[in-house]
Amino acid sequence: MTVNAESTVTRLRRPRTAAAARVAGRDGGLPRRALLALVPALLLAGLGRARAADQTSLQFEVFRGQDSVGDHSITFLRDGERLQVETRTEVQLELIGVPVYTYTHQGREVWQGPYLQSLETQTNDDGTSHRVSGRRTDQGFSVEGSAGSFVVSAGVIPGSYWNSDLIETNALIDVETGELFEIVVEDRGYDIVKAADEEVRARRFRVTGERIAHLWYDASGLIVKMAFETRGEYIEHRLRRIV
Repeated sequence: MTVNAESTVTRLRRPRTAAAARVAGRDGGLPRRALLALVPALLLAGLGRARAADQTSLQFEVFRGQDSVGDHSITFLRDGERLQVETRTEVQLELIGVPVYTYTHQGREVWQGPYLQSLETQTNDDGTSHRVSGRRTDQGFSVEGSAGSFVVSAGVIPGSYWNSDLIETNALIDVETGELFEIVVEDRGYDIVKAADEEVRARRFRVTGERIAHLWYDASGLIVKMAFETRGEYIEHRLRRIV
């Protein structure tokens, strides 16, 4: 399937909202180029850290209710204007000590300035495997996955949820299947959340698409908590540490 890259730019990008400006931490908001250029320094500043680093990892623990069921990490590697983002998720649900569901996901995004250059993911959803491969081209961003093939705007964002720019978009790439799915974003105001052993004031957004996601970003745009409503479950990803 081919999605006209030029016409999709408007559909994927909303005008910047006041909420987006507040999440970015200043009036007028933080452009994506600036946000990506400051990663991972912003990640450290967002929770009061002061050191610069070429590699930074956000390490989350995954909870189902009060039970720890897995781990999720987002690692940023900076090389000049090039930013590589690696994600890894491992979840296992048990019943009376017996595994009844397992999920693993690995992803790699490469960004150059404000644009996604490539996307590679592998997912095993309880025995069902998925792969996604995407590349920036002259026509836009080309994606191949189990949901099919298409070309979309070069300004597209993957549904890995770390990038606070997604609150301005109308659609994301599903990092499991490669499908382009539409989203509706609702600003739910501020909460105080515990992240990396600190109490953090973060703005919460409810993102409705193929699943419902709740995302908390601090004033710098750092993702400090995630939660997902899926298959009748409420699964939380709580930020444990930044390394």
